Amino acid sequence: MKFEVLARKSFEDIGMRIIEVEGHEETFWLTGEDIGAALGFDDGDPANGVRLIYHRHKDELEEFSMLWPVETPGGPQEVRIFSEEAVYLITFFSQSQKAKEFRKWVAGLLKAYRQGRLGTGPAARDQLRKMRVQRLFMQEQRKFLAAVGSEASRILAGKGTLEDLEPVPFFQDAVKKAVEKDPRSKQLGIFD
Repeated sequence: MKFEVLARKSFEDIGMRIIEVEGHEETFWLTGEDIGAALGFDDGDPANGVRLIYHRHKDELEEFSMLWPVETPGGPQEVRIFSEEAVYLITFFSQSQKAKEFRKWVAGLLKAYRQGRLGTGPAARDQLRKMRVQRLFMQEQRKFLAAVGSEASRILAGKGTLEDLEPVPFFQDAVKKAVEKDPRSKQLGIFD
């Protein structure tokens, strides 16, 4: 499973890492440390307050969390991250005065994520897919038009005929239109 920090945003001057998890792209994820800091759990370990809530309500929160393997100077560690559902539940369980504002901030961030305004998310991925398809279509169209131009030039040079193209009618039609537009076709009497 691939984890990626997509963006860093601030909630009341608190840096928040927006994480995307491969296979779970319908939502973003936040660390317990970032959630704890946003909720004002400042006992030196903001993740600890979230950890306590998690253990008290594990039956409700476990399915909305996972462990993120992170390389640290002390070696690899696993950091618990939480999906939007868990973030909302944690804010309700926390009794923090900042919970209401944080929930509103998360809701706005989620909307931006889904609309692709964070540079990622479902809407952005869909837009990228459409752009790739359009680019491929345009590349193929350029190849087709180059082939049409090349074949029209061949015919105008007397090195082939439109009848040679009968096995591919749509190509024959395109070449015919290109030849008809060329002023040399009348001089050469190609359509007489």
